[in-house]
Amino acid sequence: VLARRELGSGVELSFQLHPELMEGQAYLQYSRWNSTRAMARLLANLGAGFARDQGLLSKEADPYQPVELPLVWKHAIEKQIPTVASLDNVPLDEGNRKLEEGWHRPDFDDSTWLKAPVLGGWERNHESLESFDGAMWLRGVVAIPPEWKGKGDVVLEMPKVDDFDITYVNGFRVGMTGPETDNAWNQPRAYTVRSFMLRPGKANHIAVRIFDHFGGGGFTGNEASLYRLRLKKAPLRPGLYHQEYRRDRALGDSPFRYYRW
Repeated sequence: VLARRELGSGVELSFQLHPELMEGQAYLQYSRWNSTRAMARLLANLGAGFARDQGLLSKEADPYQPVELPLVWKHAIEKQIPTVASLDNVPLDEGNRKLEEGWHRPDFDDSTWLKAPVLGGWERNHESLESFDGAMWLRGVVAIPPEWKGKGDVVLEMPKVDDFDITYVNGFRVGMTGPETDNAWNQPRAYTVRSFMLRPGKANHIAVRIFDHFGGGGFTGNEASLYRLRLKKAPLRPGLYHQEYRRDRALGDSPFRYYRW
């Protein structure tokens, strides 16, 4: 039984289909899936189109995908410390000396700073930093899509940072990892950036102060998947599955059963 009624400028369609009619058959074991499938077939027979199908067939890029960070950043030395041979006598960080000069601010003039790739550590990417230990600043710029406006907070992900860091986005401090973190030099970073700190559709400035007291320094990780900005709760793109479907059984929903819609 298919019922139809007009509601203002829209139309409501409903139908009766008893869930128990679908139980006991391996590929018809989910009443929610089959109710949706049955309704979709009825509507398609009546000439209806589906936004989900249009999304699947669209060639437009998903604006809510994570945005990769730049591979080349500007850098400047705050303070170099003596290189030591053992972790037993590493120098301590004497403090963030360049904060008052605005090295973290988006409007800071860094035109004289040098440029270098960042992934893999600064010793590998720049000859003059081959044996550098101390405090270094890195500054990078990334654009995020205008569609991110109003979509909530963002997560800044960076691969391993050796050793400690204080990280800013558009002048706001979004996170830090210091000596209180065990094996900080070997830990990826993931800092929440509040939505009001961002500039969707414009340039966003990231500044990272790294203090390296022993061995390699900088972004020593190479994991591209951990080097990005992503929405904390990205809107779902149309897909083959309804988000509430169960997928915990071997004979669960198969996307191949959707192709005749």
